[in-house]
Amino acid sequence: MKRILLALTGGLLATTGAFSQSVTTNNLSAVVERGTYHNYFSRSNSAYAIFASFGDSSGADSRLGQFLVGWDTATAVPTNQPVTRYLIRACRATVLINDGNQVIFDPTHDDLATYFDTNNPARVPDADAGRPVELFGVGFRNGYGTTNFLQSSAIGNGPPGTDNVYALCWTTNGTARDVNNNVGKTNEAFPPFETWPFAVAQTTAAAPGETLKPGDQLTFDLNLEDPFLLDYLRRGLQKGRLDLMVSSLHQVSGQFGSEPYPAFATRFNEALLDPPTTLDLEVTVVRDLDTDSDGLPDDWEQFYFTNLTNIASADFDNDGASNESEFLADTDPTDATSVFRINTFQHTTTQSELRWPNLASRRFEVDFSDNLTIWQTVTNPGLFFPTATQVIWSETTNAPNRYYRVRAVVN
Repeated sequence: MKRILLALTGGLLATTGAFSQSVTTNNLSAVVERGTYHNYFSRSNSAYAIFASFGDSSGADSRLGQFLVGWDTATAVPTNQPVTRYLIRACRATVLINDGNQVIFDPTHDDLATYFDTNNPARVPDADAGRPVELFGVGFRNGYGTTNFLQSSAIGNGPPGTDNVYALCWTTNGTARDVNNNVGKTNEAFPPFETWPFAVAQTTAAAPGETLKPGDQLTFDLNLEDPFLLDYLRRGLQKGRLDLMVSSLHQVSGQFGSEPYPAFATRFNEALLDPPTTLDLEVTVVRDLDTDSDGLPDDWEQFYFTNLTNIASADFDNDGASNESEFLADTDPTDATSVFRINTFQHTTTQSELRWPNLASRRFEVDFSDNLTIWQTVTNPGLFFPTATQVIWSETTNAPNRYYRVRAVVN
């Protein structure tokens, strides 16, 4: 007989000092707007294009030209707080088309197989016109990081996979990965893999299939239901700097290319009166303040309930987890589908498998016991994420009785 136990670690993390618990930024101007193409010798162009080259002849990343943008959020949001204290309600990035170059607006993500060569039997035709403009996180190399990569810093000019900055997303094993060559290259070190973009560009200036024009705004509403993405945003706010990469796979031929690809305006464009690259953000930074002494921080209660009338032992959404448990797990106490528990357990004569929801800013530890007395922690459990919101762990075992528990630990 197999049984499952679930344990959750967490607690109210102490902070010092008082700070504003609720922050809304509108049209926060970017402090970094850079093109990643190696032949952009100026670091203050009025516009930068994004494009891709799928062949190996360029000696560079397939996502050859991208648009790196960064915001100094420390001017609006308190920094250096525990990462789970940042509750984000909305995050939108906006960029401005400087030259559409006859680019067709495509508001949907295109499957990796649609980019394969026509001779590849795995290729799938693209169901709609155009290619999407997408948003990713940003990774750094060679001593650079979020706080020290500035407008004047060097992008790099080496072989594939060596630039100082690169587009970043998460893979099915839960690790961050450079997506600059996700379409693959002849070099076996760069096999193709699917991506999970942070957001796909939308606009009200053109209908799907229509061409983008100079002055059109593209908006990216970041998917806060993605725990990997949410953790990325939180850690950016914690450091006071949020970096994102605007990218696409609009293919070019030769140095300048014949296919259409978009270019985006920067603050160095003297013809613009307003900042072209902006960030809108709604975030609550939870303080220790608990004026009603119910074991729940006031800011957390206001964020989810808009009042202070709920107590820690109550279960507002009737999902079996108390409000206090949801606070510790960083789940939504108003949504019955947002709860930390093992969802499914399957067992055969040789294998056990557990599934549970992914949580932002947490790492997971799996323990097992044959007698409910002595527990052992699985060393480096191999976790699989079929989606960003699900976790699967399995082990091969022929133990007649085994008990399991999963712990979510602040990462």
